[in-house]
Amino acid sequence: MKFPYVKQYGCTMPIIPVKLRRGELIVATEALVDSGAGSCIFDAQFADVLGIHNIEEGGIEVIFEGVSGHTIVGYRHDVALEIGGRVFPNISVAFSQQMPDNATNILGQQGFFEICPIKFTYQKKEVDIMTGSIR
Repeated sequence: MKFPYVKQYGCTMPIIPVKLRRGELIVATEALVDSGAGSCIFDAQFADVLGIHNIEEGGIEVIFEGVSGHTIVGYRHDVALEIGGRVFPNISVAFSQQMPDNATNILGQQGFFEICPIKFTYQKKEVDIMTGSIR
């Protein structure tokens, strides 16, 4: 599945449309495909839509540190991730109430890169999410 880069913050980046699912609950959003991110992190508002009203309860705490050195706390929960119509069940996603305003959700190594190969082609400004899962 190939997706064009999106212009944001004055540059183009591999931001793709995704859906998070938990049972019958679904939320559509977008996320940055970030090979430098250790794991996936989404704003807590999406957890709430999925019926996870208290992200700490039943979640596994994880600390994220950005290039500025600031840290934020997230809590991992397993959800299904849908990309281009393909559903990947039991993906570990951290949700955080500390995401800055207008922050982009992130698809990182743990939970995303571990389930399928990714190919970035900057010259074409596209990201290819390989459809053949390695799971």
